[in-house]
Amino acid sequence: MPVRYFFFISLFYFSNITNAQTPPSVIPIIDSLEIKLAASGNDSSRVTILMDLLNTYIDFDLSKASVYGLQANSLSKKIGYLFGEGRSLYSLASISRSKGNYLLADSFYIEAEKIFTGLKREDRIAMIINERGNLYFMQGNYWLAGDYYTKATELFEKLNDTINTIVSYQNLIAVLGETQNYKKATELANKILPLAKKTSDTSQVYYILQSLLVNYTGMGNLDSATVYVRPLIAFATTPDYYIAADIYGAVGEFYAAKKQNKDALIYLNRAVEKAKQIDNRFLIANMLKSAGAIYFKIGNKDSAIYYYNEAMRVAEKSKNIRALYETTKLLSDFYASNGNKSEAYRYLAQHLLLKDSILESNVSNHVTYLEAKFENNKKEKQISELELRNIQKELTVVKRNRLLIIGGISAAAIMILLGFMYRNSKQKQTIAVKEQKLKEEQIKFLEGQQQVISLQSMVNGQETERTRIAKDLHDGLGGLFSTVKMHFSTLQHDVPELKENQLFSKSYELVDNASVEVRRIAHNMMPEVLMKLGLADGLNDMCNNISSGKLLKVNFQAYGMEKRLNASTEIMLYRIVQELINNIIKHSQATEAIVQFNRDSNRLQVTVEDNGRGFSTMEADGLHHSGLETVQSRVDYLNGKLSIESQQGFGTTVMMDFLINEQ
Repeated sequence: MPVRYFFFISLFYFSNITNAQTPPSVIPIIDSLEIKLAASGNDSSRVTILMDLLNTYIDFDLSKASVYGLQANSLSKKIGYLFGEGRSLYSLASISRSKGNYLLADSFYIEAEKIFTGLKREDRIAMIINERGNLYFMQGNYWLAGDYYTKATELFEKLNDTINTIVSYQNLIAVLGETQNYKKATELANKILPLAKKTSDTSQVYYILQSLLVNYTGMGNLDSATVYVRPLIAFATTPDYYIAADIYGAVGEFYAAKKQNKDALIYLNRAVEKAKQIDNRFLIANMLKSAGAIYFKIGNKDSAIYYYNEAMRVAEKSKNIRALYETTKLLSDFYASNGNKSEAYRYLAQHLLLKDSILESNVSNHVTYLEAKFENNKKEKQISELELRNIQKELTVVKRNRLLIIGGISAAAIMILLGFMYRNSKQKQTIAVKEQKLKEEQIKFLEGQQQVISLQSMVNGQETERTRIAKDLHDGLGGLFSTVKMHFSTLQHDVPELKENQLFSKSYELVDNASVEVRRIAHNMMPEVLMKLGLADGLNDMCNNISSGKLLKVNFQAYGMEKRLNASTEIMLYRIVQELINNIIKHSQATEAIVQFNRDSNRLQVTVEDNGRGFSTMEADGLHHSGLETVQSRVDYLNGKLSIESQQGFGTTVMMDFLINEQ
């Protein structure tokens, strides 16, 4: 079986692990930073504190880290602090990458690189280039990733940054390993090993030793690989489960290659145990698959099919295409050996489909890389040719200068005349085009205004009707029910024997329930807490009421919401959150949700996040969703922006951004 490259992937997976519970060791740090934040003003020192909070939360709570990153970015823009803006964009890119939003992450990296280029901060530019390489590596585009790593390595070497130079070289080794260039990978690893040993960072030495073990095993040079087994096993006693899982996995694959099946199973199962403690599904799937193959070789078919099925289950959850590809082939061979042709054929068909998908992805990535290289070379060639033509023209002008003075003056006069005529004609065309564009823009503006007016009329009409119905229910029907209850009580007092009448008791109970239900409906249509105390208290009351039902726990967080908004805006925001919570209850199967309001001056950011089953946003495009369409129309009414991030099995996050009008 092929030896896979593990350590680099697991480093990325680490950033995807979030823990909602704050580790006790960091609580004093957070408390200290929060005190400093409360005492700080709106200056660069506050940005630094916000970034420190972001870096504290980023290992276990990406949502809170994102909030601090957005606050740091907003304040940096407001005070013109370019370094803080670039730094916050870099961290927001890392958070987006951890959530799997690669497109958003790349856009953040690009903006950050522009800022640091203007500031001439080559150290930050090198870090961004390296991170963009990581981004392409995670998407399987190893050729483009290798290009970025090479550029980053050159910059780090130029800056004499030893640690980051080693890291970027390790990234290159990872690319070589993934593309099975084991010989080049070992040559590069041996080259940087002495450099790593000179540093005080033992983890860097470990990664290089492991890469040597993996690549020598991949080449089949087991004698050379043996040298690194004992040092790595000794290092695996580290309390860092990520490193331990990587080591045991690599050692297990080494023993499997040596056909020492007993030792291979010991270390592969240790790798699975360590990986499960950190929920590293990528590594779990690979190790289960490898262990299953060994059990099959030694004739333990019960263990083999168990491990294969577990590997399939975990690989499907983590979208580990490579593990699925290899496990389906192993399952096909397993069922074929048992004479179960239908199952063998079914898994073989899956294997071939995955093979086509991987091949298509590799070809596509390679083509993209070659196209980028071709375009770059073509531009360089065009620049060279242009420079050569300019030199030739200058030489020609010098040689003919004296002979063409008179002709040049005449030609110049003619050209000036023609130029004036051409310019006059061009100006007329330009004016005509601008007038046409202006008319089109005016038409679009009027159409937009009409749409806004229609939307405002519709929304205002809805809220007016809600208010009227709520008042009618409360004052009219509610009062009527109160009168009926009073008559029932009087009748019960005048005729005591009715207390024993079940029909009378049931009727009284139904009237009482109906009265409560009318009050509840009237409250939902126009909550008194919202009207009297404001949006924050109204939403907190709604979240508490939902949480009291035990099926869904809704946590409400508000920052900077001490000052009330105007009434229509508060009602509209309340309806938006109400609709999103209803969607979570109806469709998501979630147990927890977070509603977060974060106001900074006239900017308001609203986030609604759940831990439900999620959905594919690509598959949802083009389908009719009345709830989300209602939310979108209300966001449009407030001139806001709406974005939805969701993935099946990983919950949904809805983010909204508004510019608040104080009037």
